[in-house]
Amino acid sequence: MHKVIKLAFVVIFFVIIFLPVLFSDKTGGKKSDLENRYLAKMPSIKELSIDSFEKWINDNIGYRNIIMHLKAYVEFHLFNKTSSYKVAIGKDGFLFYTEHENINIALNKYQYTDVDYKNTAQELNNLKKIIEKQNIKFIYIMPPSKASIYPEKIRGYNLDIIETPVDIMEKYLPYNFNYINLKPVLLQHKNKENIDKLFYKTDTHWTYYGAYLGYLGVIDYINENNILDSKINPVKVSFTDDEHLGDLSNMLGGETIVAKEKSKKTIIDNKTFIKQKLNDKLLAIQKNSNGGYIGSYINPKSNNDINVLCIVDSMFAFYNMPELFAQTFKKYTYAYRVNLSSELIEQIKPDIVIYEVAERMLKYSAVNVIKNYITLENKVYKDSVIKDIDKAEIVESDIFYYLDKNNIQNNNYLISGWAYLQNIGKTGQVYVGIKDKTGKETYYTADMFARPDVVQYFNNNADLLNCGYSVSIKVKNKEDYKLSSIIIEYSEKYYRKPVK
Repeated sequence: MHKVIKLAFVVIFFVIIFLPVLFSDKTGGKKSDLENRYLAKMPSIKELSIDSFEKWINDNIGYRNIIMHLKAYVEFHLFNKTSSYKVAIGKDGFLFYTEHENINIALNKYQYTDVDYKNTAQELNNLKKIIEKQNIKFIYIMPPSKASIYPEKIRGYNLDIIETPVDIMEKYLPYNFNYINLKPVLLQHKNKENIDKLFYKTDTHWTYYGAYLGYLGVIDYINENNILDSKINPVKVSFTDDEHLGDLSNMLGGETIVAKEKSKKTIIDNKTFIKQKLNDKLLAIQKNSNGGYIGSYINPKSNNDINVLCIVDSMFAFYNMPELFAQTFKKYTYAYRVNLSSELIEQIKPDIVIYEVAERMLKYSAVNVIKNYITLENKVYKDSVIKDIDKAEIVESDIFYYLDKNNIQNNNYLISGWAYLQNIGKTGQVYVGIKDKTGKETYYTADMFARPDVVQYFNNNADLLNCGYSVSIKVKNKEDYKLSSIIIEYSEKYYRKPVK
């Protein structure tokens, strides 16, 4: 009897040991949504080593997904910990995204300097001028982050509503610039959440109710500032019960870890808009956007003839936002993760271009989207930049610079590095001169950013902190262009050094 029991224990032991190996993924390399990474692949004979085999078996052993979910559940519900470094647990069931300095917004630590705001405002104003020279109105919109609206829900702090990037940006834009800050609009309704919350507890985005308030804020701004010749009537909606599985929930493992959140969904009353098929050129633009999407609508029963093109991120791409604007205007097209381009404008022929960037994405996407439109092909911008520099005195100066990048990838000319005025010991706004095959030089404004490594190298000279620069220029024929000069604007003077 004892031998039978011993034999049974041996069999059970080997089953426990070998079954997970038997049912392991023999190929590997799949994406783990729970960990937001790709698992190790089965090493080839040439790659085989103890280390590579151990990584593969650890990532792909049988039942691993069940074990990982169980671990995530226990950590979240028993120890108040998250399985993803991208998610922080807040108060009262709130979760917060930790990437893109999202929480830093509420802590007044968002890494955006005075120079950064100035440069972004300058580029936005350049974009506005280009758009308006085509007889198109331009509006810039920045929805706030959840951390700006609910800072008191961030765990570990006792935070209040403060001035955040969405408020600061307004100070740097010209007085006649059409900029819509939706933060005050949402805050007006924060203590009147009788319909729903403004942002989901378990998502980075606003709720359908918050999105509808944002939509109303846009329409109110257009009407109050006489953007159009006649007033626009906002769309009326009703609300119905809904459940939402937040993106932050998915980062923690999905519904098995964090349950769906009860909320409300907007229902547009008496819809009259029709979704249109894209023509071949728009389909080509969509295809070349690396996962972007273009949605186009027409409203035959609209009481206006306004045609709107909206460049959006996820805040304006979902939560019925496209449908709300489609019901509002005669024609509405939104481009999600699709850069603004001359070809897009040519196809849509809009009366208004709306450019929307969520607050937390200010430093990551705002200027980049603009740069992709302000290219060597854009004669309006090219002429205006040359004129601005040519009308000032350019001093040949001993600029000390370094190039981290100076190459062309996928028809984008990428230039980056750091530069400062050696004789003055300070930096300023950097421009780069690009010569085409005819020898004509065109100047482009660089994005400026902090380089603490340069400060440290040059004996902790704090005046050099923002000496980093980068430029991305779209070119047609990559062999026709080359970097010809570095220019620094400092104290209303331009200093230039040729690049050999």
